[in-house]
Amino acid sequence: AQTGARFARLLTLVAGGDRTQQQAAERLGHFLRTVEIIRNLGADLRHERCLLPIEMLAQRGLSCGRLLTTPGREGLNELLRDVASNPRQTYRQTLAGLQGGHAALGAARSLAAMADALLREIERDEFQVLHRRTSLTPLHKLWIAWRSHRQARRR
Repeated sequence: AQTGARFARLLTLVAGGDRTQQQAAERLGHFLRTVEIIRNLGADLRHERCLLPIEMLAQRGLSCGRLLTTPGREGLNELLRDVASNPRQTYRQTLAGLQGGHAALGAARSLAAMADALLREIERDEFQVLHRRTSLTPLHKLWIAWRSHRQARRR
């Protein structure tokens, strides 16, 4: 999840963000990367990559090599919910802690809002990520970015 954090920090740095804003961007980027890992799980497993925490898999009696062929989904759904839980909570706390004057966080904030919407879609679809890829439409992404920008300006 460090790649998402670094990318969001870089976006904020380029936009003139200070150290506090860059740290907030890192937290938003971590959430963004976590959602990306969940969404791409099936494709990653087919390419013999597993970015899920091994200890969390072991606790549920799951293994990366057998996720695509195991018929039981309950353990996987629970695992993915747990994987998303802490980063989502951090995302919400980060947004709640932001006060006005955070224009430098605009891009990171918009991307994180899109990730949150995508995660809600994946959850609504009961984590069907092994054999299909959930995406947002371009219009939905535009709407989220616009709304995120307006919310940031109101604060």
